[in-house]
Amino acid sequence: MAGVEAAAVPLAVLCMNLFKQACIDVLDASNDAQALMMIGTNVQADIDDAYMFHRQLMKHTDKEEELKICAMKAIRNTEKAMTIFRERLMHAGKGENLKWIFSDRRYARSLLQPLQSAQSNLSRRIDWMRSALDRLADSPDEEEWDLPSSMPPKTSTMARQ
Repeated sequence: MAGVEAAAVPLAVLCMNLFKQACIDVLDASNDAQALMMIGTNVQADIDDAYMFHRQLMKHTDKEEELKICAMKAIRNTEKAMTIFRERLMHAGKGENLKWIFSDRRYARSLLQPLQSAQSNLSRRIDWMRSALDRLADSPDEEEWDLPSSMPPKTSTMARQ
């Protein structure tokens, strides 16, 4: 009987370790899935911000035309990358395939890399649009500002301070 008890203890420890690893794998897959969803949410927020800044920039006719074109191209490319990301994630997310994505880091990187690259490019364009909007707002020949009637147009920068 002593031999059976001696074998039962390592077997119980092995079973506990396997159970623990299975639980950790489930938690890791859940955390990874949540991280992917958060990345998708953040990219969508960047797209929404880019549209907002692009609309503001479009109000300035005949100015920053090249930036407007580049920004819209970056927005469209990011939307396309986001659509592909969602489609691939939905296709792979059926059944046990989602767990397989996370176990294959190379595939997970290939899933994320185009989206992250497009997001990086879009972020640069957003920064450029912000900078252009700041420059346009600081330009003294801006006709859209409501200046007090007692102020001449050349002192318009003083009116905003």
